[in-house]
Amino acid sequence: MKTRIPISLFLFIVCNLTIYAQWNEQSNNFTNGHLGIGSNANTNSLYIYGSNSQNLLKVENSRDSDAGIEFESNLANFKIGAGIGNGTNSFTIYDLNALQLRMIINGSGQVGIGTSSPTSGYILDVNGNLKVGSNIYTSGNVTSYDLDATYVDGYQGDFYNVYYNNLYSSSDKRLKSNIEEDVASHEEIYKIKTYNYQFKDDNEGRTRHGVMAQDIREILPELVSTDQDGYLAVNYVDMIPLMLRAIQDQKQTIDALQAELVTLKNSIISDEDLKQKMEVEGDFFKVYPNPSSSESKIEIIQEGENAQIHITNLNGETVKSINVDNLKNMRLDDANLTNGVYFVRYYISGELKQTKRILIKK
Repeated sequence: MKTRIPISLFLFIVCNLTIYAQWNEQSNNFTNGHLGIGSNANTNSLYIYGSNSQNLLKVENSRDSDAGIEFESNLANFKIGAGIGNGTNSFTIYDLNALQLRMIINGSGQVGIGTSSPTSGYILDVNGNLKVGSNIYTSGNVTSYDLDATYVDGYQGDFYNVYYNNLYSSSDKRLKSNIEEDVASHEEIYKIKTYNYQFKDDNEGRTRHGVMAQDIREILPELVSTDQDGYLAVNYVDMIPLMLRAIQDQKQTIDALQAELVTLKNSIISDEDLKQKMEVEGDFFKVYPNPSSSESKIEIIQEGENAQIHITNLNGETVKSINVDNLKNMRLDDANLTNGVYFVRYYISGELKQTKRILIKK
């Protein structure tokens, strides 16, 4: 009697032989401890290869718990997967050493870094300091109620109503090159016009005070930049040193004028001093008529060597000088003098002897 092997037993043996062949160390898939699925493992410990749109690897947990893959080295231990650390519908990165959730993408598409609960209404919620090594671009508005910024390298756009306790600008000498003292007189600062205006995009409609970038570009083009949309911006910070230089120039001018004023004051004899001098020494000269409308006469009473008459205006400027040279009487033509008060000063050998006022009234 012949023994028949059941078909089921035959299939079982064939399948086991097939599986054994795929995982046999002598096969092309398993070589020197490297496993390849769908292809040779090459140098990878595990290599999965596919050529269709199906998932190459799926990790599933049938219980209401997390499902993920753990990565561990001598220094770090992380688990990446679904719902790790919070058991919600989310993709998470969990630090098994610190037992802390490092990053989450929840079912609403919100990303949280340093927080397990991203704030509602925000795609990205970062709990901690954020450093950006390149540029940040936005087509919308940047709004913040509380922002601590320690360094901003560049910005293009509009900021409205920025409040801060203090603002520092990098100015360390070690960061700069081609340093030269600014000794130029920046008179162009005085040409800058200031305006009152409102920003078109400012819903509050507040009145602002400032300059127009187009004006500054004509006077100080190095203070104006253009953004990617062609709009102009003014570097107000770099304008401050130029304003300081202009103020310093004004201070020098004021100091010089004050010194001249002191000199003029010291050269003017008060009415009381003049009266006392006249009482002691008597009259040195007479001038008449006073007021005068056309011609004044000067009569010398006390002569002296190197005697001179100087006519000065109220600013102390000499408008006419006369060498007396033993002249007793002189005529003063008022035609070259404008209406006003003048001082007639009589000097002998450089010493002021007497001063009299005269009014020219044509």
